This record gives sequence, structure tokens and C-alpha cells, in this order.
Amino acid sequence: LYTPVPMTLAFTVGAKYDQRAQEKYPAMNLAGIFRSNRFVFLVESYSKKELAFDSLQTAYVAQVGFLAIPKRLLIAADFGAYVILQQMKNPPKTLETDIKKQLDEQQWRLAAHLFFYRNIGILSLLYKDRSVKNAKEGLPANREQRVSLEAQYRF
Repeated sequence: LYTPVPMTLAFTVGAKYDQRAQEKYPAMNLAGIFRSNRFVFLVESYSKKELAFDSLQTAYVAQVGFLAIPKRLLIAADFGAYVILQQMKNPPKTLETDIKKQLDEQQWRLAAHLFFYRNIGILSLLYKDRSVKNAKEGLPANREQRVSLEAQYRF
């Protein structure tokens, strides 16, 4: 969002079946976007049902942004999570690939994006707070907090 825009509302729906080294699953993706004047709101979710292990996982994100000063400053925030809704009932003897990394996780971020050269030169101040469930039962979640200042110039 670089300049105010007319009202826009859009939705997408998708589905697929995928097969990997240890996984077979159908998956579904839902997304929506609303933009109006200086405001933008996006939501998206992706869910999959593991057939081999009889488990269910979902990931989602919600983003909001406000163009405080057109062509100059965008303020934004988002929240997302990956949640195992149904634990594996039939886990494999050896967890391979990304399956061994599947842990509940959530993250929220705040950002201020300053457009210093049109919409291709951007200076961003970001704050991130991420929490990942500990793989060892009874231990607290692993938490990461970070503040960063990033610049980008696209050409």
C-alpha cells in the first residue's frame, strides 16, 4: 500500500493433494483481502490432514496496515500461528524431513515502513515476537524477540 486505493474485496480458495517422503495429505487454503483508501486487511489459512499419521494441522495469519502518510509512511502489524489440532495417532518409527520440526508456533510483528524513494526505496523498523513450543514436554516455549532496521531498494 503506497497510495490510497478504491475499495477492494477479494477471496481465494484452493485445495490440493500432495505426497512426500513420509506424508500423504489433502490440503486447503483460504485467503481474503480488503483494501479501502489507506487501510488494508488480509487473512489467510492453510490446513492439511495427514492421512498416514491421522493428524490435522493448520496455519493462519492476519495482517493489518494503515498508510499514515501517502507515499511516505505505512504502519503495519500481523499475527500468525501454526497449530497442531490433532496429534499424530499413528506416528512413524523415525521422523524424517520436516515432520520432526512440527511444533505449535505463534508470532506477531509490528512495522513502520518509510518510503524514501518512490515505492522502491524502503526503510523498515520491525519488531518481532516469536514463540515455539518446546519439543521436550514440561519445558517452556522457546521465545525470540527481535528489533531490526532494514533498508531495501528494488531495481
